[in-house]
Amino acid sequence: MAVSKFTRQLFLNTSLSSVALFTAAHAAAAPALEEVLVTAQKRSESAQDIPIAVTGVTADMLDKLGFENANDVSAQVPNMQVSGPYGDVQPIFSIRGVSMSDYSSNQASPIGVYVDEAYLGPVYSHGANFFDIERLEVLRGPQGTLYGKNTTGGAINIITRTPNFDGENSSYVKGGFGSYNATSLEAGTEGELIPGVLAARIAGSLKRDDGYVEVVGQDANAAQTDF
Repeated sequence: MAVSKFTRQLFLNTSLSSVALFTAAHAAAAPALEEVLVTAQKRSESAQDIPIAVTGVTADMLDKLGFENANDVSAQVPNMQVSGPYGDVQPIFSIRGVSMSDYSSNQASPIGVYVDEAYLGPVYSHGANFFDIERLEVLRGPQGTLYGKNTTGGAINIITRTPNFDGENSSYVKGGFGSYNATSLEAGTEGELIPGVLAARIAGSLKRDDGYVEVVGQDANAAQTDF
């Protein structure tokens, strides 16, 4: 039985329409990537639109992952390692194999660390605890064009939360406890001092524990002095 040209064209149009509808429905059902805004180039941009190898970690991700300080960052950042020859107080960062071989506290790391665009020079200041953080950015590769010296390996941006002018108070209190009588407390609050003009935010963190070493009969300092 012969099929007319009109029938063949109608069948083809129907098939193309079905494919188009299926493709559109599949695209609508596909999960979308969460947009992460970063200021790696000194302005707010999407992490997917900038030509820099950058890893952005939001405040929610920091809480879910349990990050407490900069020593935990390497667990989520490719090509980054953190060593602690002096413990968590003085982390030594390495990005793409670029690090420092002199662990003296008066030396500058080739990985620049910034808190709200303020440069932290001393290495012993890089181990500060994370609290009231809005997001964390790790830039891999030389960043001397925008950040200047001491960024041969990359840069770490720590951005704290800023107060809002919308009248909403984002106060919070978090607490915890653990082994060796460990306790932690973190709190933050904000408010408008001059409506629409000036706002302020204050936050703090407190952590303590009894330690896991006990010196019987004398304190730890006396024991160290004897040796």
